[in-house]
Amino acid sequence: CVRYVRNYPKKRDRRLVILDFNDQTVIDNKLDSIFYKQIGDSIYEFNGDNNEVFKRDLLLNNLWSFKPKFQATKASGFIKWQDKFFVFLGPKEESMFTENSKPRLTFSGGSVFGFNDADGSVAWELEIIEAIDDMRLQNDMIYVAIYDQLRIINPLTGEIVKVIETKTSLPD
Repeated sequence: CVRYVRNYPKKRDRRLVILDFNDQTVIDNKLDSIFYKQIGDSIYEFNGDNNEVFKRDLLLNNLWSFKPKFQATKASGFIKWQDKFFVFLGPKEESMFTENSKPRLTFSGGSVFGFNDADGSVAWELEIIEAIDDMRLQNDMIYVAIYDQLRIINPLTGEIVKVIETKTSLPD
């Protein structure tokens, strides 16, 4: 059983706690980020404080890690397919704008990474200049939703194989 636990009211003290129901042991590890996902016997984590992606086993041992060449603060996707692992890291840009007289923060840019899951080497990187809304794997393809488009990506090569215009509008 893998759970993410916060130490309220100290919201910055976060831990990933693993309980082994067989022998009633608990393993925990202080996390510097809340971006993680358990997939099978592995835990994938993005640490925004030190800009690093980790793959860990269920005992929280580090199996591999990767630092992108740009400073990312968020991660999304966390997809495993065959011998590959995919994640979107970003944003590359943050900017302020005013909406109804209220300041708002907007994010854009980043990269979708395809990793060789065994050793963490980068199989491919696809830069995305817009903000992404969602990333999913369906029918052996990666679908990336971006404002008014759906981009379909070949998971083996990272190439965009099709762009579908959704006819939705960009935010003002």
